Amino acid sequence: AVAQTVARGVDMIGGKGNVLIVQGIEGMTVNTTSVATAKKVLEPCEDNKVDGTPAGDFSDPGAKSAVMSFLASHPEDVDMVYQVASMGAGTFAG
Repeated sequence: AVAQTVARGVDMIGGKGNVLIVQGIEGMTVNTTSVATAKKVLEPCEDNKVDGTPAGDFSDPGAKSAVMSFLASHPEDVDMVYQVASMGAGTFAG
């Protein structure tokens, strides 16, 4: 499911752009596997760059805070966002 989702996102941005991966909790197996799979899908596309992987603690408030902190210190545009698990509302509110 991760590979399909990320591949669809890559297709939507034309195969190139800055990518933000919002992870849950670093070190948890589901998180580690999801992030590794997302990066593996992005690997063949030389014009994609993972700009950051802030951790949202598998919660909407945590994801919102992590994304806002990332964006405050990141001057470039973000073309694609992938979030692990169920932090969509918080990720996109940031």
